[in-house]
Amino acid sequence: MASDTPIDGGQSIPNIANNHDSISSQSSSSSSLPDVISLPTKADVIAPDGSEVRILARTDRASMANFRLAPGQVTIGVVHRTVDEVWMVTGGEGSIWRCADGGRPELGSEDKLVPGVSIPIPVGTHFQFKAAEGGKGLDILGVTVPPWPGEGEAVESGVAPWKANVEGGVAV
Repeated sequence: MASDTPIDGGQSIPNIANNHDSISSQSSSSSSLPDVISLPTKADVIAPDGSEVRILARTDRASMANFRLAPGQVTIGVVHRTVDEVWMVTGGEGSIWRCADGGRPELGSEDKLVPGVSIPIPVGTHFQFKAAEGGKGLDILGVTVPPWPGEGEAVESGVAPWKANVEGGVAV
């Protein structure tokens, strides 16, 4: 592996160079600018909630990724310790449950996820999401502020309303 950045389980972030098309040489004349990244064709990792993660652009202050679920998949409920995320649904349909009040399920709310919908997930929010049955699954573009820190950021919530049908992976 090319990187020594720790992630859950003491592993390192995988070398994603073969999975990404960097087009920085075509769009930037300065080597001090971060790379321009195209959406990878396959997942870089599986998130702690069980969704597929395709790592996109990153700066010192924010990071971006694509989260994907196959039709009918339901994630593990998680809560982030130190980051905010803002999502935008780019394809497919599904639902998200969010709860900001200490993870008390009766105080949570469920929202429909359809293309064009933007969802804020402030730090400390318990959440779980799922893709609709049939169709093409669910694609979400997510921005994380500050950038995703890695190991231990997303922890299992323990209060999610739906039965998960995916296995959690490691955080990047």
